Amino acid sequence: TPKIDGEVITIGANMDKSDGALITGDVLDVTHSLPNMVHVFKITPDIFPEVNIIWFVLRIFLWAALATLIVLFVPNACGRVAQAFTQQPLIAGGLGLLTIILAIPLTIIFIITIIFSPLGLFLLLVLVISWAFGLISIGLEIGKRLVSMIKRDWADPVSAFLGTFILIFVLGYFNQLIPCIGWMFSAVVGMIGLGAVIMTRFGTQSYTTTSESPSPKAPAPVSPPPVSVSVPMLEEPEHKEEQPSPKEDQNAG
Repeated sequence: TPKIDGEVITIGANMDKSDGALITGDVLDVTHSLPNMVHVFKITPDIFPEVNIIWFVLRIFLWAALATLIVLFVPNACGRVAQAFTQQPLIAGGLGLLTIILAIPLTIIFIITIIFSPLGLFLLLVLVISWAFGLISIGLEIGKRLVSMIKRDWADPVSAFLGTFILIFVLGYFNQLIPCIGWMFSAVVGMIGLGAVIMTRFGTQSYTTTSESPSPKAPAPVSPPPVSVSVPMLEEPEHKEEQPSPKEDQNAG
């Protein structure tokens, strides 16, 4: 006769017990209580709000510190990117959206293959760096405009720290306030920055619109060839030899 000393626990299964089997303990079925157990050990914002607040503030400071370092080393490149998206935000946003649509599937295809997986990882790294560089450039522009509003003259790294801090705070606040669509604000801003980075080729060249392109110089007026006027030379009158008078002849004689 089979005998089990102790309890029998079943999870998502039905126990088939023969007539002669003996179980000294209890038979427990934890299938219905499993979701409650998972919920107890799940970490949610309601359980540890302090941790989420600390991480939120720390993330903002990390972005601001990174912006300060980037602008400190490549201020001109960040300025060109900022100028591009301020002049053509729609073009920058459209180009960023097109880049995301094309780059993400291509990156996934490269990564799941064995031969091209390094290329896929490299493409993903370039995409992430471009996204971050665009956000930092937007933060720099925001900081410059805030500094100009308070009529101060601060260095670009300080303006980048201030602007990026405010930008990441606002985007994170919208994401926490409206979880369903809050991420769209971050996506739109990120795509605008990404498009501006591509338009300026990582800030290596300035983006100029057609209206701002230098107009061709008007051709210099052609001066007419000098006209030579021939002036006839006036003939000097011939001096006639004076005949000596008879008196002068007599005196000479």
